Amino acid sequence: ESHIKLKTLILDADFSPSWILSAGSREHGYGTDFAMDNLPVLMRGYDSYNYQMMRLNSLGIRYNLDSDSHIKLDLGGNTHNQPCGMISYNRQSHSWNLALSEEIRTMDSHWRTPVSLTSFSGALASPNLAFEASGALAILPGWDSTKAHHELYLQAETSAKVAENTLLDLGAAYTKHEYAPFESSRYQLRLQRPVSEKIELIPLCQLSTMDSEELWQYRLLGTIKPLPHSQIGLYYDYSHFTNSKGRHSIGMSLSFGLDLSDADIGM
Repeated sequence: ESHIKLKTLILDADFSPSWILSAGSREHGYGTDFAMDNLPVLMRGYDSYNYQMMRLNSLGIRYNLDSDSHIKLDLGGNTHNQPCGMISYNRQSHSWNLALSEEIRTMDSHWRTPVSLTSFSGALASPNLAFEASGALAILPGWDSTKAHHELYLQAETSAKVAENTLLDLGAAYTKHEYAPFESSRYQLRLQRPVSEKIELIPLCQLSTMDSEELWQYRLLGTIKPLPHSQIGLYYDYSHFTNSKGRHSIGMSLSFGLDLSDADIGM
């Protein structure tokens, strides 16, 4: 049986230059914008679950402080009994952005107890260097059989132009919580270089740690873009856990997109 799943739907209504009402449904979590997690040809073998991920159906009201910054209040939840409220502040310029938020959920995604989530994210960009970082601190009170404790998530990524049309990228992520794996981290180094206008090669190495276990992955990716928003990828991968036999794999992936923003649609 086939299913079509809704990923994101957002409707905005402007009531004045300063006030905007919104309603919608989206996946909400922390660490959703990093290339080390979202390159289409990297999805196999990678965890697409972001920290504190949940489905958020919400109503929001936004106030524009000026042309570069705004504050927003979101109230909502989902069918898994996770009502939540979040207030956020965002400021953006042509070369940097900063976001701060405080979120309260009646039920944590794992512990099923109330949780407070304080988070930040930011990015800097220049012609030859880009950097972004994100983090969240979860505070869980003593509740039923759950002891009071806190959890931590941190992630950062930088991309440097080391030669003409060549990018060297480095990413790192760290999570600490009170269930296995108690501490986990990822470190990724990759090179992106176009061979032609439509073909690109991406060699990469990633180390993932889960408590005392280590997983090494070495991957060579080749991508071709037959259409502006579509991509076909072919990769070879060699991976091994600590003191275990390595595994070789070959795979393909397809990412298809269609941009209708410039289409002339007549009625």
